[in-house]
Amino acid sequence: MQTTESKSLYAYFGELGLFSGNIPGHTFYQLGLLDSISEKYGVSRFDFLNYIDDAPPVDMVPLFGDGKLGSIFHTYSKKLIDHYRIGFNRVISNIEDKSYSKLFLKARFRNLSTLEKKLTDASKFEKIIEVAITAGYDPKDIVILDTDLSLSESFIARLAELGITREIPSITIPGIGKSFLKSCMDLHQKSSATKPANLIYYGNLSFENYKSGHSKNTIINDIINNVDHMTLFSGDSFKMTVAAKSTPELEEWINSTKSVKLCPRENRKDIWTALENSLVSVNVSKDLYLKEGFIPARVYESVIFGTIPISYKIGSQPALTFNTVSEFEEICKFLKDCSGADYFKILSQIANSL
Repeated sequence: MQTTESKSLYAYFGELGLFSGNIPGHTFYQLGLLDSISEKYGVSRFDFLNYIDDAPPVDMVPLFGDGKLGSIFHTYSKKLIDHYRIGFNRVISNIEDKSYSKLFLKARFRNLSTLEKKLTDASKFEKIIEVAITAGYDPKDIVILDTDLSLSESFIARLAELGITREIPSITIPGIGKSFLKSCMDLHQKSSATKPANLIYYGNLSFENYKSGHSKNTIINDIINNVDHMTLFSGDSFKMTVAAKSTPELEEWINSTKSVKLCPRENRKDIWTALENSLVSVNVSKDLYLKEGFIPARVYESVIFGTIPISYKIGSQPALTFNTVSEFEEICKFLKDCSGADYFKILSQIANSL
């Protein structure tokens, strides 16, 4: 669809790029998703709202990692985002004035973690919808982005009753735009070289606040425990970075290993570096994602950073899926033996499937 000069709102839980907030999210995935929305809906510019901003700083711009990949992020940020971290009250005023052509709202929901932190993101999400309807927006121009399949059945039914659009990235809309993905892949093709034997798992390992069906299979724990024993025929060994919410229990566990290190999720610059320099990203999807055929953001992030995702049970490349720890280890050893050109060929196959 051809883009217009009209501006839309993009509301998200968190910030873009590098920031120190100790919250979950898919900060490195958002620009690719924005590019996909721009391509499908013909929207050229967005105001960016962070639901948890109360008094955002003035004239903020997102920060990204150094190097050529960081330059791609900066380019698309400038291209797509007009006002970064716009204040909530200003957003409400803009909606009442119908300043936006469309509203793209990351779905929010109440959970034990956000209630414990006394966050009001779900209330803001609901208020935006209510104000937009009162202001006379066509319901189809209010687009709910269900990025983790966590909305209740009653909420989904209410959206359908109102005629509000619900998009599910990877199912109803690509999770990454063609232009953004091409820019990343062109960079990786030019810089393709043999990767070190580094693995990364970027995600949560603490599920006590999760809804039923949203916990990951415990095979990820077995994989982490096995890294100390993963040795190539040459004698070289693998190393792993676990980027996750740090807890005393997790620190104690990871510190008991020799080849695994913990990177707290707020250390996003270190996570950026680890993603760029990893051979493999481990993707263990939630049970619900496997059931619905949903591709999680971490898979897109891996490809953006030029790192091949290896997925539990279901993935775009059947040869790179595993059901057991030993199958996972065999895939890692295969990829370590690949030339830079062969590695990029596999990465391209995965990227094309997205």
